Amino acid sequence: GAHSLAALADGTVTAWGGNDSGQATVPPAATNVIAVAVGAAHSLALRGDGSVIAWGDNSWGQISVPAEATNITALSAGGQHSLALRADGTILAWGSNLGPYGNYAGQIDVPWNLNQVMAVAAGGFHSLALKSDGTVAGWGDNSRGQAQAPPTLTNAIAIAAGHAHSLALRSDGTVVAWGDDLFGQTDVATNLTGVVAIAAGDYHSLALSGQVPPAPQISSAVRHGKVFTAQVQTVRGRSFFLFYKNSLSDTNWTWIGGTSGDNSQRPLVDPAATAPQRFYRVRQQ
Repeated sequence: GAHSLAALADGTVTAWGGNDSGQATVPPAATNVIAVAVGAAHSLALRGDGSVIAWGDNSWGQISVPAEATNITALSAGGQHSLALRADGTILAWGSNLGPYGNYAGQIDVPWNLNQVMAVAAGGFHSLALKSDGTVAGWGDNSRGQAQAPPTLTNAIAIAAGHAHSLALRSDGTVVAWGDDLFGQTDVATNLTGVVAIAAGDYHSLALSGQVPPAPQISSAVRHGKVFTAQVQTVRGRSFFLFYKNSLSDTNWTWIGGTSGDNSQRPLVDPAATAPQRFYRVRQQ
């Protein structure tokens, strides 16, 4: 809205800009922070232990973090609502559930059957989730079509949400946009390729074109009985997810769980490797 946050490499947070609701006054408890998110007038921080700290405007309960917000791997802050992704691929949402005109919108009513989520994005009055199969789910205000991903959207690897528009980055480096286009925020340039990151403001969109980030470094892959464990070298601000399949000919990967990044080696575990052989991969978000 009118303030900014930065997560520093030492785990602290710096804030500046508008502070009428205390949104730029970082609390002392904001330590060991690995990611931050900014709403209209509230702030969120994810700590290395998977807990969430929130401050700023709470007129709609957007900083009233639920007690069950544990093992969190990613955050997103919307206009007056907040989203948190848990390590098990499910979503927590809290804050306002109203639309731009005080009508019911449902942006914190997470679909009951939504799971295997890899990323979340909170817009002005809508919410998005990126699933492990590369599809995007949306809910909340859809008056501009911002919560309804195009049916042809596949192979998405990242998402972003603006005030009333949405973006998705596909694995081939192209960008898909939908929703409000009053200011051209969904007019993706036809020659835009090689994109590695996207971001959405209220009424504008950004894309970073460049080299694809290196693949996660995996080490110490060991299976003892039915338990498979591997170490992944994480990167601060990213999340890492473990998948498996039981045959090289199988085209479907099954999501197991994930871990947030803090620039250290962290374990990824398959606690029930029942097949005689099993193939694994790690994706970073």
